[in-house]
Amino acid sequence: MTELVPIAHTSLTERKEYSEALAASDLLPKQYRNAPANVLVALEYGNALGLSPMAAIQGIHVVEGKPTASAQLIGALVRNAGHRLRVQGDETHAVATIIRRDDPEFEFRAEWTIERAKQANLATKGVWKQYPAAMLKARSITEVARDACPEVLSGVAYTAEELDNSDTPKRVDTARLTPPKPAVQHVETAPETVESEPVDTETGEILDAEVVDDEPETLEIVPESDDSEPESDTKQPLTADQSRRITVALKALELGKVDGLALYSEVCGRPVKATRDLSRTEAGLVLAHLETMTNAFG
Repeated sequence: MTELVPIAHTSLTERKEYSEALAASDLLPKQYRNAPANVLVALEYGNALGLSPMAAIQGIHVVEGKPTASAQLIGALVRNAGHRLRVQGDETHAVATIIRRDDPEFEFRAEWTIERAKQANLATKGVWKQYPAAMLKARSITEVARDACPEVLSGVAYTAEELDNSDTPKRVDTARLTPPKPAVQHVETAPETVESEPVDTETGEILDAEVVDDEPETLEIVPESDDSEPESDTKQPLTADQSRRITVALKALELGKVDGLALYSEVCGRPVKATRDLSRTEAGLVLAHLETMTNAFG
């Protein structure tokens, strides 16, 4: 039986080839699909944190050029390093404390209140309105971790939500999204006006809408392409086995319903109100994230 070689013990060339192979999968988060360079960066950060390749890809994301992790993963890394982390809170305030194992006489403390969230223009966001208790706890955890033990985080010290806290919709380069015309095609038409795609004001992502293209078919000839993604299971509901495994993992990590829903929303990038609302692909991402947290605790 061939022995598996840890990713950290492979050469850069081997890691690049491995990243290219992973990037070809449509089961990865969007930012890693067909982006081997992004995969390689995640692997390097995961190696620094002691995470397996898949755990790194599912748990580490890059926002505005900075690596981010979920508050749950950050908390798991802190505890795995031997430091004592405690979190308490409700829908109006949360307090997180850390006592380092090498300095047991001092307590690091971070507190977030709903008033502080309002001052930071956070309380009006959709996820904050739905899960204020979980979001207050998350902010407290990341803040106290950066203060008490930044060496544990290896640069992955922020959550994606922290680095994307602007209420202004992101600009989308629609010209980049327009399929190029074939070189041999010569069609004389009037100058066409490119309309902006509908954009989610929370995430900046292009919404799936089929009513945008109101241009007459005669204005532009679009070549046939085989680049469209095949039908996948992204819209199929999660399986009974996935639901059971998620429930078991949440219970093992002592995460309640509110924390679980907040975790779903963070991993899927959209508000999720119940486990049954997860698609099969989203359930797979949630399970991978929970596995990352479980391994970090273990």
